[in-house]
Amino acid sequence: MAPCKERSTCLGDEYVLNQWSAAFPNLYMGFTRMVKFFSGPRIRALEAVAADKIVFQTDAPYFVGAGQRWSAPNQLYSVVEIIAPNQQVRVEVLLKGSAEKARRLFYRQ
Repeated sequence: MAPCKERSTCLGDEYVLNQWSAAFPNLYMGFTRMVKFFSGPRIRALEAVAADKIVFQTDAPYFVGAGQRWSAPNQLYSVVEIIAPNQQVRVEVLLKGSAEKARRLFYRQ
């Protein structure tokens, strides 16, 4: 079995992020489309998360996008589009490692 990895959805500021990271060294932070409503301290916290520690989430079937009747896992791209500018990288760069990261986090070996 693979070692346990901690996961959390980031709702705090950079101080909260640092406290969680210190307490849980294998911490991965999950972000949904709700990132588009972040401002100030939460944006700085998002910028401080290493790209390889970010998990993209749709929280399907919740958080329906504008003009959509439902949310589904195939809508992760829209989440990454919101996060990429804050990480100062292209969408493709963030997406590249996301499948492998998901395997490490969610599948037993």
